[in-house]
Amino acid sequence: MKNKLPALNFNIFKASTSYSPDPSAFAYDFMSPVQQEKMKTTTCFCLDATHAISSNVNEILYTLLVCDEDIAEVDDILTTFPATSIQFCIFHVTQAWNQKLSDSVKIPESLLSETRIVHGMMIKSLQDIIYKEDIDKFHHKIVQFKEDFDDQESFLDYFERNWCTEAKFKIWSRAYHE
Repeated sequence: MKNKLPALNFNIFKASTSYSPDPSAFAYDFMSPVQQEKMKTTTCFCLDATHAISSNVNEILYTLLVCDEDIAEVDDILTTFPATSIQFCIFHVTQAWNQKLSDSVKIPESLLSETRIVHGMMIKSLQDIIYKEDIDKFHHKIVQFKEDFDDQESFLDYFERNWCTEAKFKIWSRAYHE
């Protein structure tokens, strides 16, 4: 990795940590050229650290969340790190949906207040879906959502394309939590 990643224009960071007196503790990070470009153009990102994830008290899991609508990066992560388990934050999933709803919910020749009511009904239905723990009920709720809001083609296309595969269900749905 020391030679291969730099040759591919990855940024690499490795340093001793200040949080632990253990001299063997270190931080290691790498970022692909695509990730570097995303970091330059994204409007929001969050770095999270999780302490004590195992019996080794010095282990810390860092998670970098880049807020954007493109979740195709998940496939790349899973290909690169096949043992990785990805679980999206429910808050951030609903936030992405809410943003997309704001951009795409349209009711021709209606008042803005009517559009907001439909937007609210849709996000409430989506929140109900995301919290379903029974897989059969989860799938039934998705079918019901698509039927209830079949006139909102723009959002339904986005939802179907980006969120409605078995692989994607496993990273955002409570029904698929292990």
